[in-house]
Amino acid sequence: MKNQNHVILFGKKLTKEDILEATSAFLDVIMSKEDAENELTKTDEGAKKENNETMVEEVLTKLGLSSTLEGTKYIKESIVYYMAHHDTVNIKKDIYPMLNSKYGVSYDRLRECMREAIKIAFYREPTQLAKDLFNVSEGEKNKRVSSKSFIIRVLDYCEYYSITKWN
Repeated sequence: MKNQNHVILFGKKLTKEDILEATSAFLDVIMSKEDAENELTKTDEGAKKENNETMVEEVLTKLGLSSTLEGTKYIKESIVYYMAHHDTVNIKKDIYPMLNSKYGVSYDRLRECMREAIKIAFYREPTQLAKDLFNVSEGEKNKRVSSKSFIIRVLDYCEYYSITKWN
């Protein structure tokens, strides 16, 4: 039954204020549930990114890249970013500008640092993983691999590695 100033529900009179308060409480519950779901999603994404970072660091170390080099940091960032967005990412159009905005480094400097990290890793005694992924032979110390090619091959390996080791 409905009256002008109140509603009768289960034999009790509810005023407009009672209805507004109940509606507000109901919306608070709904909103807090959505917020909790959003936080859970963010937490899952954060854990996945952290796992990807750890895995990429491990693979780059197995390839002989030094974690102290600036180029190694850029390569790692590129691969982790690509792993999270690889359906829509173009290395030259997306990753380099992302690194530029994050670190304030020019395109040429990014490429130079990455090439230097790769060159140093291959100049030393190549690791077994480097030999397998990039066909580096025992005596070959001047193997030239572009940063783009390096990122793509390491990304492919990381995706395989994540399936076999991390899952």
